[in-house]
Amino acid sequence: MSDNLEERLKSLSNGQSGHNMVAVVKVGNNRRIYEIEYDISKIIGFIASSIRWYKKTCNTELPIEKILDGVGKKLGINEDLSYYLLDDKSRKYIFEQLNQPAYPSGDYKISDIVDLYGLLATATVLAKNGEKCLEKGNEKDALIETLFNYIKPEIRSWEDYKEGLFYKIRFVGYNLKKRPEEAANEQLVHNMVVVKEWKDDKRRYVVEYNIPTIIGLIESSVRCYEKICNVEPPFEEILDGVGKKLGINEDLSYYLLDDKSRKYIFEQLNQPAKENHTMGDIIDLNGYIVTQIVLAKNGEKCLEKGNEKDALIETLLNYLKPEIGSHEDYNENRFYKIRAYKL
Repeated sequence: MSDNLEERLKSLSNGQSGHNMVAVVKVGNNRRIYEIEYDISKIIGFIASSIRWYKKTCNTELPIEKILDGVGKKLGINEDLSYYLLDDKSRKYIFEQLNQPAYPSGDYKISDIVDLYGLLATATVLAKNGEKCLEKGNEKDALIETLFNYIKPEIRSWEDYKEGLFYKIRFVGYNLKKRPEEAANEQLVHNMVVVKEWKDDKRRYVVEYNIPTIIGLIESSVRCYEKICNVEPPFEEILDGVGKKLGINEDLSYYLLDDKSRKYIFEQLNQPAKENHTMGDIIDLNGYIVTQIVLAKNGEKCLEKGNEKDALIETLLNYLKPEIGSHEDYNENRFYKIRAYKL
């Protein structure tokens, strides 16, 4: 690890006892709840490295404690990150961890990898400012935002667990108003195919709805809208609203109340679909398309707050409703199978 980094960390130390170097944070939105384990040693090393690179490039002093604590706050870590440097035992532990081999070959230490990330973070800050150093006083917020974006956990829609350089993240459940005990306790796994029938003047129709892919599409659409419009549509209401319009008697949110049903849904969405893509990848693309349709209908703009639910339900319904040609007796896609029988 670089001498400069070690000196900067030493300058913040005193003689208290060591802190726990894994911060556990539970986060979520109106759809999902995650538990994150942050590796404090690597995060502090990364922040200190980025500050060192910026100082070296721009020949300016930066408020290291404010940047440390600012990044920690944005990550949801209750303890100020600077507190982890207040005692010799904690600081010694950080050095030991950063000096561990990064790979079995032993060619690089973790500090080498962290230092590279620090260089990249600094380069990102400068690139956003036209490859120039920022005006004095503007560096702190720019560095905090960039460092946060490098550290914040990323997990795919249908992953239960993922590890990154700075974190481990676990999906622990859906954030639903319904409680798990409201589900039928004797059911280990809900029936994941729902059969509905109807008829017109000429034919009788039987449709089999694929619950995992339907739920996947709805969640992917809501997630994509969240990301684009920075708003949280009512996921549970949208789920149940789409299911009701499709004629599915059970609220779709019930399928997410028990671990075995949820696990089955994730397994189905992680099945190979095409080449190197899973079914979840295809569903995510469909979700993006649904969101783009919603925005296109509103002049390429996000809807006024409160209007997202009905617009998403209607668009999802049009995407999911079964279609079959007048001369076809069978049709299927990833969301349903439909058969037609002459009366």
